[in-house]
Amino acid sequence: MAQDRGVLRKLRPTTAAWLAWSLWVLALGLSLSTLLLLVTNRSWWNATAWFALSTTGAVIASRRSANPIGWLYCAMGFLGALTTFAQQYAIRGLVDHPGSLPGTVYVAWLERWSLWFVFPAGIALVLFLFPTGRPASPRWQPLVWLSVAFALLMVVGSMFSPGEMTDALRSPSAPGADFGVVNPFGIGALGGALELADTVGRMGAFLFIMIAAVGLVVRLLRARGDERQQLKWIAYVGSAIAAAALGTIFLAGTPRLQDAAFVVLLGGFVVGLPVATAIAVLKYRLYDIDIVINKTLLFGAMAAFITAVYVGIVVGIGNLVGTSGRPNLGLSILATALVAVVFEPVREGVQRVANRLVYGKRASPYEVLSHFSQRVADVYSTEDVLPQMARVLGEGTGATRADVWIRLGDAITPAASWPITDGPPPAPVDITGQLPASVPGVNRIVPVRHQGELLGAVSINKRPSETLTPVEDKLLTDLAGQAGLVLRNVRLTAELQARLREISRQAGALRASRQRIVATQDAERRRLERNIHDGAQQNLVALTVKLRLAASLAKRDPQRARAAVKALEDESDQALRTLTALARGIYPPLLRDQGLVMALRAETDRMPLPATVRADGADRLPPEVEAAVYFICLEAMQNVTKHARASRVEINIRAVSTELSFEITDDGAGFDVSKDAHGSGLRNMIDRIEGIGGRLEIRSAPRQGTTVTGTVPVGALDAVS
Repeated sequence: MAQDRGVLRKLRPTTAAWLAWSLWVLALGLSLSTLLLLVTNRSWWNATAWFALSTTGAVIASRRSANPIGWLYCAMGFLGALTTFAQQYAIRGLVDHPGSLPGTVYVAWLERWSLWFVFPAGIALVLFLFPTGRPASPRWQPLVWLSVAFALLMVVGSMFSPGEMTDALRSPSAPGADFGVVNPFGIGALGGALELADTVGRMGAFLFIMIAAVGLVVRLLRARGDERQQLKWIAYVGSAIAAAALGTIFLAGTPRLQDAAFVVLLGGFVVGLPVATAIAVLKYRLYDIDIVINKTLLFGAMAAFITAVYVGIVVGIGNLVGTSGRPNLGLSILATALVAVVFEPVREGVQRVANRLVYGKRASPYEVLSHFSQRVADVYSTEDVLPQMARVLGEGTGATRADVWIRLGDAITPAASWPITDGPPPAPVDITGQLPASVPGVNRIVPVRHQGELLGAVSINKRPSETLTPVEDKLLTDLAGQAGLVLRNVRLTAELQARLREISRQAGALRASRQRIVATQDAERRRLERNIHDGAQQNLVALTVKLRLAASLAKRDPQRARAAVKALEDESDQALRTLTALARGIYPPLLRDQGLVMALRAETDRMPLPATVRADGADRLPPEVEAAVYFICLEAMQNVTKHARASRVEINIRAVSTELSFEITDDGAGFDVSKDAHGSGLRNMIDRIEGIGGRLEIRSAPRQGTTVTGTVPVGALDAVS
């Protein structure tokens, strides 16, 4: 058997297809010839029943030439049609109309043994080898060869047994249909041995049918998934054939029951096996030849349609109008025009019927792949593209549910489902760079990648009684491959929309911040105006009045004038101190002259509690950065002094790369940030740092102190001289 498979593997696909369909044509020709020979209605089924075997065999052998199952069916169909033709030929030439046909004796001899090559031993071979073309294990190999040996014993015994020849296709209990001639190749000296060989071969072939059926049932019980579904119907038919074989052997005493068992046996052989194989091929995608069957149905139906139109118009209408069988150019043109007009609508209808027969209610996988890109290209919004993808996936695989997953961070989550009413979607699944092999609540999930990046996944759920076939699994993988660019575009669109929402939020926050800054600046100007009016301005006005008084006294009383001028010195010092204090609140001179760290240390020296300033790499910075950080730290220290009841304060400043970070920490009473973080002081600190592109974070809790942390981007942090 291994050598046979090696020979089959060497066949080129075109050669195998030519040979398989040639046998089919021969079987069809023999069946049609048999119909012409029939004189009664008694054997119509004999003329047509072999068509199922030969068609099944041709389809399988042309697509899977290395698998002997297809060739077995081809041989069964061809030899069955040949035997039936020989039977009718011999009946007509030897019984009904003796001498009317040539070579009838040799045709009757051919009918006697030709079928025994494949019946009943061929049934055992199919049950042993289905569906892979190999026995289930090496220990079954001898049984396969023994089945072949028993078939050869039947053939040899029938070919050379002496005596009169009878109809080999009769039922077991029926009397032999005597053809009235003896076997031209009979060997009288070996008559007993040849009859024994025929009997042993027949009994052995029936025995191995039962052994093969039992082995197939055992394989069915052990099989899982697709293999179990593919074996199921063949196992049913094989069990029925085995039971019928037992009845044919052991019911010889009751002719009617024996004949009924033989009918079941022959029906299972001629019809049951090809039908069960067709179910495995069509429903469970055995051999992946659904497209061959689809195209065969389409081409056959279209050929029948065209033939029917031509015959109906040219022959039918021609006879009505009296052409007497002569060619009529007008009718031929009419038939051609009619075919041209209705060809495409009929082809589409036939294609739908063929798809329904081959793929059931769902579209063919090849249609799904060809229409997927077009259907997705017609959808532009992210709200529609993913549901469309889920629907295409579900309809193409016949799933009860289909989901499209999209990656968000370190997890994938269902983004669209079909049908949308089929319960809640599966829960999100955490990933670590790779998709898990299995996901709870999902029968099959396939990752979707684009340029090596995991973007999401597609998954389907099948009915409990159905499993994912190899073709459906390949379709799922192919769709996942096509969906990579779609999911990337969806994710980019979602990220862009999220970014736009963030920009919009930031723009709103920036507008509100600018409004607060303007309001704060206006309030600061009014405060400065009050301070100048109430402080320095009053000192300067008094100084001006006293200067005028001293000038007038200088003429009348120089002694008093000198005393007044001396007093003006103290007044001018007071005015200077007032202006210095005022200037320190606007922009401290120490900050301008010696930088952020020195200005903060000067402020901490004046605090009523211990305070330290630590700096790392922060020498001099841009003025706007120094001012913002200085006043934020100053505001924080004032809050500590006023509210925190702390025992110490620490300020840490660190400058690295392109960022300045600072932190003010106290061990005071703290507060609830969620309730008290929106006061004017804290709000001003946040507005000030966001005004220069920085960030501020406030961490605090009751009785756990407060930490104010800020970061500011400052370019390359070039030192300012």
